[in-house]
Amino acid sequence: MAKKDNLILLGLSESKAAKVLKNAKLTETIGTIIASAKQAGEINKPRGNLLYQLATKLKPQVAPSAPLVVKYIMNDGIKTKPQLSAAIKYIRRNIGKGIEESAFEKSCGVGVVVTIDDIEDAVTKVIGEHREKIVAERYSFPVGKLLGELRPILPWTDYSVVKKEVDLRFLELLGPKTAEDLAPKKKKKKAEASKTAKDTAKTNGTSSSSSDNKKKEAASTAEDDFSEGAETKDELPRTRAHFHKVGENFKTDGYVTTPKTADLQKKVRVL
Repeated sequence: MAKKDNLILLGLSESKAAKVLKNAKLTETIGTIIASAKQAGEINKPRGNLLYQLATKLKPQVAPSAPLVVKYIMNDGIKTKPQLSAAIKYIRRNIGKGIEESAFEKSCGVGVVVTIDDIEDAVTKVIGEHREKIVAERYSFPVGKLLGELRPILPWTDYSVVKKEVDLRFLELLGPKTAEDLAPKKKKKKAEASKTAKDTAKTNGTSSSSSDNKKKEAASTAEDDFSEGAETKDELPRTRAHFHKVGENFKTDGYVTTPKTADLQKKVRVL
């Protein structure tokens, strides 16, 4: 089990370490990783941070290969989070197949050296491709777009360093932020979306109203069609659905009459 001091050694604050200690499974994993790391050398802050990240991302099926990743963290073969993520993905993909170290190293950029010059050159190239738009939009230009384009160029780089370089270039190109840059921007897209939604609702409302009117008209027609009837026996006297008078059933629709009908009706009334 990892002790609080060991957790702080990985770069965790005391409050964070206290929380981690409440998670028995994670604490045990961290303890195993720290024990393996100490055999390989000194745990400094950058290494400690990666070791902690490894512990939090480690799945049971990948755990047997953890010492290999620890080895590369401790010899600085794996120095950034993108490299660590790639290493874990490689191991996951090769569970049960055996791990070839040369392929492992290639998959996570072991041995790839990225200098400050490399970062500066890449940032210069990408910003140059968007310079006019950046100048026009100033600090409202989406920096995430630039970082997304830089990722394939600098796959193993610490992106906090790349972000700082991008921010510096914006400052050099645009100068400090003005009051206008700092003012809340009107969200045109949301306003347009809201207007579209209202127009749609209005159209739907009109359509719905028209549909409702048609339904009412149909219902009214249906009521007219059946208005001669009565729903209960108590309503019969108040509707037009009256029965024929005694002896006048021959007046109803569909009654078949013959030359002797009148005589027969008289006999019935007498009875």
